[in-house]
Amino acid sequence: MDERKINWFLILFAIIGIPILYYLSENSWMLRGMLLNSALGGILNQPPKVAYDLNIRLENHMISRMKTYEAQGIKKTLKDVEFYKGKLDIKNPIKETTLEYILEDDEQRLIVFKDQGIIKYNRLTHKDTNINTKIPKEKAIESVMEFIETLNLTCNHQKSIVEDIPNQRMYHIRFINTLEGILNYSYCTKANINYSGEILDLECYQLIYKARQTVPVKSIKQAYDELIKIPIDGENLEIDIKQAELVYTLNPENENILVEPAYRFFGEIGGGGTFEYFIPAVDR
Repeated sequence: MDERKINWFLILFAIIGIPILYYLSENSWMLRGMLLNSALGGILNQPPKVAYDLNIRLENHMISRMKTYEAQGIKKTLKDVEFYKGKLDIKNPIKETTLEYILEDDEQRLIVFKDQGIIKYNRLTHKDTNINTKIPKEKAIESVMEFIETLNLTCNHQKSIVEDIPNQRMYHIRFINTLEGILNYSYCTKANINYSGEILDLECYQLIYKARQTVPVKSIKQAYDELIKIPIDGENLEIDIKQAELVYTLNPENENILVEPAYRFFGEIGGGGTFEYFIPAVDR
């Protein structure tokens, strides 16, 4: 290399290289941070220890925009509670707090929220002694609906989901209604009924839904891509996705607890059990 090229190199280094070295020496934390972030990124981007088997086609829906809703409870009065008291044949007087009415005796309890539109029933004693008795799922649904109608409550549902829980000898039932023709999983009336046909628990919602705004909806493929990146408890799980649908559900992160569009993924877990997960569908 001739002397002229060496001189040009030294001049160029002095102009560019020395300021860069000085900047890095004064901001050495930045270099360490870049290296640390790179290492953490490699760890955080490791694939989850869950294997998904997709047995449906992720077809794009025809809906690109949907409404969001705010649920408001139908108010309950002392007269309403007196009616429930007669139907349940509870002799004890009604207890009242600032938020609720309470009916209770040795066998059952009913809590009626004044403004939130929530009614909770609990059977305090039950007699499921015949281990050979097991009513069919259809009978369980019918019995719960009859109990709801006895209390003159509404449960306008389009779908019922029954989960059999053998180790507790009972069924868990959810009643799903609709908003604008879309299944609404946000506030589900639900009940537990034992194999003998006794209502153990009931949580019933009496609500009015008010539209808030119209929002864009992401594709089902986007939602599935988000699902498979979410960490799930347990290792080496095999999940067989059999259903994906656009529904409504709660957004608990919102201060007003809005009812918003979501994708519901449902399937089976290898080795036993069912899988259900909701991915927000609002394209923010």
